Amino acid sequence: MTESRSHVHSVFLPVELYIGLTKVMAEHEIGKSSAILLMVTEGLRNYKVIDERTYEKYKKRYNEKLIYKVHREETPEDVVCYKCEQKATRWYLLETNNSIYSCESHRPTSGVKAFRHLKKEGVSDG
Repeated sequence: MTESRSHVHSVFLPVELYIGLTKVMAEHEIGKSSAILLMVTEGLRNYKVIDERTYEKYKKRYNEKLIYKVHREETPEDVVCYKCEQKATRWYLLETNNSIYSCESHRPTSGVKAFRHLKKEGVSDG
């Protein structure tokens, strides 16, 4: 049986709106889906059909940058990687309070998504 996906829609934007969307993507450093959903969230708030708590929740979610800068900090010899027993380095995700300890081969490589995944596993100390 096919699952109903009535909440999924393809959107065809006029060029003027697409240019505006591109500006939002560049200004906030977010992807296309996040920019579209951020604009929908802003519009629903302006129409006063969502409460402030809902607005803040989704505004924060859709404003997450695609790429965060990762800062490396040396650690004492006794600190080891969360996945293996090699000497670890502390990696900070700048613009957030997240950090993890990992060796070079297990370091976060995909910005905020890697940190979010590690935080769910209880690895992040931020």
